[in-house]
Amino acid sequence: MANVVNTANGDVKVTVKLEFKLKKDLSNFIGSDKKLDNKSGFVPGHGAGVPDKPIPGGDATTEFRKFHIKKVDATDKSKTLNKAEFKAFADQAEAKKCAADPTATQACDKAMAGFTDTAQVNTEATITTTGVDETASGVTKDYVAKVTDANANSKIYLVEVKAPEGYARSEQPHEISLTSAKSTEAAQEVEIVNVPTKDNGSWFNLPKTGAAGVIIFALAGMCLVAVGMFIFLRNRKKDEEQQAA
Repeated sequence: MANVVNTANGDVKVTVKLEFKLKKDLSNFIGSDKKLDNKSGFVPGHGAGVPDKPIPGGDATTEFRKFHIKKVDATDKSKTLNKAEFKAFADQAEAKKCAADPTATQACDKAMAGFTDTAQVNTEATITTTGVDETASGVTKDYVAKVTDANANSKIYLVEVKAPEGYARSEQPHEISLTSAKSTEAAQEVEIVNVPTKDNGSWFNLPKTGAAGVIIFALAGMCLVAVGMFIFLRNRKKDEEQQAA
């Protein structure tokens, strides 16, 4: 680099790319009173024996907060639901793709790997409502995420990939905004409801073409048409007889 600078005829611009990886344990940086401060600066080159004179740069502050999901029955919110599975996304478009059909190939492969159950041994980034903390049913463990700010990328999108048995899966991503709070406050609770199905899930499902349900409705419709036609013809015949008399 020194040779390039010495042989250059003009100013030389040097770009340095730095990558940082956050610690896995962020417990010391949770809450508005324990924000993570990042400071930057520049130390210009100088000759031997000349003291450093750092030039201050920009500062950035990041706040983190704990949150968990609570799954409840839409018709009775006192009833909590276990075994609902979610995936978390940073990108809304990817979340919508996953929500449309979680079973499709690569539909959910952009889920954030940091949101997984501690007891999970596979590589799928899935959050499950199993009452992990052993004090409440229908909740997940606590997760740590960045508090939502003006940056659109700070939002989290939760997608339900599996509903509890007897309930309809929520087919829209849930946009989560974490609010600022002190470190002494409880984790932010994200409540998501499930609508119970009826007759093993047929409540919200239209009958398939050619299925028994379609045939029954078709026969009922034909009967109504036939009855209506019979009444119409009978009344018209009576009118004709009265006119003839």
